[in-house]
Amino acid sequence: MVTNARNTSIKGNLLNEKPCLFQRLCPNDTVIIKAPKGRTIFSRDQNVKTIHHLHEGVVGVINTTKDGHEILTALILPNQFIGIAGFVRMYDERPSIHLGEARAITPVTYCSIKREAVWELMEDRSARSIIVDSICRMVYNISSMSPNPLKHDVETRIHRVISILARGIGESKNDGWINLSGITQADIATMANTTRPTASRILNEMQKDGLIVIHRRNIDISIVKSKSLFENI
Repeated sequence: MVTNARNTSIKGNLLNEKPCLFQRLCPNDTVIIKAPKGRTIFSRDQNVKTIHHLHEGVVGVINTTKDGHEILTALILPNQFIGIAGFVRMYDERPSIHLGEARAITPVTYCSIKREAVWELMEDRSARSIIVDSICRMVYNISSMSPNPLKHDVETRIHRVISILARGIGESKNDGWINLSGITQADIATMANTTRPTASRILNEMQKDGLIVIHRRNIDISIVKSKSLFENI
């Protein structure tokens, strides 16, 4: 049930705030979920019953080729929807299915809201504007920045993944570095559709060039030295 949706003055992008838009306007239909790394959030061809909004962590969209190989086709970052199939056929209230698997690449926190509650929420002009804008930005990010293994070599994919993470979840430090907290070399390998040894080799080369500094459970990125590299991706 939507709480005071039409009587609430919506200012700013409440999807970026805590609590987010859904938590504030649909508290009775919204559930906060914490999932460990590797947990499947939804599967391919699964009927859409809820819409998910990512608060913390990184989610990958996984598709399986005909020969059984898994390919990560997109990265979902905080303040983005985990899949947008829930918005398809919304106005005629017809069923929809997910076209890929969503899997937690890192530990994640997200909210889950009943699809029917979002239908009602979309009747509010301000809420609808925020949601549509978020969908458009997500589609743009997926289409322009996702690490497509069919189009790029592994080194470019790793550079692209680090660039996406830096823009999406990086925390700027006062000393000219961006910190990717909680991100490991194994995580980068998964996101870039490559092996851990290959990812480690490329990341170590980047560290020798002064682009990054690798720690046990986080990576620091040099803003100055990495700027030209990421601009060319």
